[in-house]
Amino acid sequence: MSILSVAVCDDNKIFADRMTERIDSILSAENEKYEIKTFYDGIELVQYCKKNSADILILDIDMPVVGGFEAVEELKKLQPDIAIIFVTSHDELAYQAYDYQPFWFVSKSDLEKLDGIIQKLIHKIKTEQAKANIVKLELNNLVDINLDETMYLTSQQNYIIVHKADGSEAEFRGTVTEVYNQLMLHSFILIQRGLIVNCRFIKRLLSKTVVLTDGTELTLTRDTKKQEEARNIYGGFMRELR
Repeated sequence: MSILSVAVCDDNKIFADRMTERIDSILSAENEKYEIKTFYDGIELVQYCKKNSADILILDIDMPVVGGFEAVEELKKLQPDIAIIFVTSHDELAYQAYDYQPFWFVSKSDLEKLDGIIQKLIHKIKTEQAKANIVKLELNNLVDINLDETMYLTSQQNYIIVHKADGSEAEFRGTVTEVYNQLMLHSFILIQRGLIVNCRFIKRLLSKTVVLTDGTELTLTRDTKKQEEARNIYGGFMRELR
């Protein structure tokens, strides 16, 4: 499994830190590679997740300004598959919580149940990631790249724009060099200084252009060394398909 990204949020700083320590202990015992981000209000959590992906969100329901339900409603628009665990002292909100399709609901008075719940969730995420063919880029923060959806990536100042097969786009902070150094291992080629293409969506690699499966034509670099590297990666990818 790639690095697991976990976000913890509770407006009670002492409890939030306690949860973080417990989750850190659970994941360490499971020998998982992971990172945990801790937030003390819903606004900070939403702002972070608008620019960074997370696999698991563990949060309180009753928080000022932006409560747990409001935060999840906003984040589900950005990451529909994010796994939610509500942790609250208001057990009467359990039924209402299910409207937001959480993985689990845990009472703050029964926090030890988190151990088994997170173990089950890790197994679920491993299974889903294997099916979805997802790669996590290790940048300043973790970024999910779905190999079956990402056609190509372009650069724009300090951001990378992800162009998907369904016509949608996403962006994250990073440089072409650090992104390409990781994606070239997954059959992505650098065809221009600021353009990385997924071999899975290449229809033809010609002398001067790259034609994608949707008909898009992209200009190939004139740098002979970069051309050779791109053709070698693409050739290796095509051989694996045979």
